[in-house]
Amino acid sequence: MEAQSEFKLPSGATIVVSPAGFGVVKDLHDSVMKSFLSTGGKVEDIDSGDLIFKSLLSAGCSKEVENALFKCGENAFYSPDGSEEKRMKVSRALFDDPAAPAARADYYGIFMQIAKVNLEPFFSALFSVLKTFVPVRNTGSPQ
Repeated sequence: MEAQSEFKLPSGATIVVSPAGFGVVKDLHDSVMKSFLSTGGKVEDIDSGDLIFKSLLSAGCSKEVENALFKCGENAFYSPDGSEEKRMKVSRALFDDPAAPAARADYYGIFMQIAKVNLEPFFSALFSVLKTFVPVRNTGSPQ
């Protein structure tokens, strides 16, 4: 398995994330892609800030994406004060744990880092491949 990545959240908490196994990450990948497509996303619009924002909102309220993120979260640990002694596995129970009252405020930060560690290899490769297939948009100006 690949090395762990550690991130400091705005609250001062830390999250340590190790990539999940291929099957688990592929489930996350597929659920995020479905969410993107449900917003009316098209390959040629992939760089649109508005589309990315809509996709994030759609993914944020998808039970399928949430379940896949929690499955990937089995390889992640949250520490409310950044110490190794207080690290807790990321799970649904974390967000009800009285030992981690700030966890709910860190919810999006936690899952953005889990998604980043697990999806970045897929999407960075996808974007570079798509550049070779996406037609250049005609802006109406002479070439």
